[in-house]
Amino acid sequence: MPPLRSIANKPLKHSAHSIPANPIIGVRSYGDTPSTVVKYATGMIRGLQDGGVLCLAKHFPGHGDTSMDSHLTLPCVDKPRTELEKMELAPFRAVIADGVPAIMTAHILFPTLDDSGVPATMSRRIVTDLLRGEMGFTGLVTSDCMEMQAVQKFFGTVNGVLAAMNAGVDLVLISHTTRLSGEAAAAAAEALADGRLDRAELEASVARILAAKAKLAATPAPAFDAAEAAAQNDRLLRATITEVHVPRAGRPDLGAHPLCVGCPVYRTGLVGNVVDDVAQSFPTMMAAHLGGEGVTTAVDPTDEEIAALVDRAAGCTGIVIGSYNGHLHPQQLGLAKALAAVGKPIAAVALRNPYDLFSLPENVYTLVAYEYTARSTAAVADVLRGHSAAPGRLPIAHPDFANKEAQ
Repeated sequence: MPPLRSIANKPLKHSAHSIPANPIIGVRSYGDTPSTVVKYATGMIRGLQDGGVLCLAKHFPGHGDTSMDSHLTLPCVDKPRTELEKMELAPFRAVIADGVPAIMTAHILFPTLDDSGVPATMSRRIVTDLLRGEMGFTGLVTSDCMEMQAVQKFFGTVNGVLAAMNAGVDLVLISHTTRLSGEAAAAAAEALADGRLDRAELEASVARILAAKAKLAATPAPAFDAAEAAAQNDRLLRATITEVHVPRAGRPDLGAHPLCVGCPVYRTGLVGNVVDDVAQSFPTMMAAHLGGEGVTTAVDPTDEEIAALVDRAAGCTGIVIGSYNGHLHPQQLGLAKALAAVGKPIAAVALRNPYDLFSLPENVYTLVAYEYTARSTAAVADVLRGHSAAPGRLPIAHPDFANKEAQ
C-alpha cells in the first residue's frame, strides 16, 4: 500500500458552526444543537434496541459543519478542539454513555484531531485513540461506504479499506461494487499474512461482531401490526408539520382556485431515496387536494419561467409554493418572492430543510413538512384548509421576521 498522503490532493475546507449550506445532512439530523440531538437520538436508539434493531450513531466525529458532501469530495472541518468538544463530540459522548451499540465514522478531515492528512475513517488517532481510548467506546465501529469520493478519489477504495482496518474500524463497508469488495478482501488477507494488519486487533473486532450478533439473537422479536404502524406513522408525521411564520393578516384564505407551484421531487444526494414516480409532484398533488391548478417548475426555474408564473398568478385566488432545498437553489426562492409580490394570499411549504423559509417576505405564510411525499402533502393540505393544526416545533434556530418587508 503506497503512503496515503502521497495520494491525497489538497482538501476543501470549511470552518464554522453547523451551517444551512450543508448539502447532505439537513433533515437527516435531529437539530442544530447538541442538546436537541442528544434528546431525540438517545430515545431513538433505545427504541430501536428494544425492537431488536442494531443501530448506530453517525458520522463520527461529526458531519454537520461543512458545506461539502463527502460522497463527492473530501471535506475538512478545521476548528479548535474546544469547539469540537462543544458541538461535534458532545452528542457522541452522550450516546456512548447511554449504551449506543455502534458508531459510524466520517470521511472528513479533522486536522486538530489528526494532522496526518487522512479522514476520520482512516485515522488511528481518531478511531482508536479518541473514540475507543479517550471516549471509552467499546461497541462496534463501522465505516461509511468506502466507495464515496472522499476516499475513492483521494486515496483509493482498497487502500482506504486497509487504512480503516489499521485505524481500528471493525466493519468496513463497500456498498456497491462486488469487484472492489473482492479486491479489498484479498488485500486484507495479504496484509494480515505479512503483518501489515495486526491479528490480535482483527480478532478483537471479530469478537465484538459476534457479541453484537449474539445480543440481537437473544432479543425477542416484538409483535408488529403493519396497519397500526402505518396509522401511527401518519399521526406522528402530522404532529411534525410546523408553522414557522404567520403574517399579520393571519393564515391565508387561498380560495377556490389557487395556483400551486413547485419543482418535482428529485434525488437530493447519493443517500436520497430513489424516486419511482417523478410525475407525482407537489403542485399536482396539492391542486388535487385544494382545487385550482398545479404547475411543475424546473428545480431552478428560469427568469422567464418566473415571469410567466407571475402573470398566471394574476387570475388565481391564492398561491401555494413548495420548495425543495431552496436555500441551495436560489431561483426557487426567487420565484416565491416574485409570487409574494403579486398580492394574493400565499403560503410557502419547505418540503425538506426549513432554511428555505427564512428570507421570504412578511406576507408569506410558511410551513415546514420536512419531506416530499404524498402523505406530507396531504397533511399540509389539511392545515391550509383549516382542518388540522400545525403543532410541530422548529428543530433549528431561526431569525426574527422583523424587517422582512425591506428584503
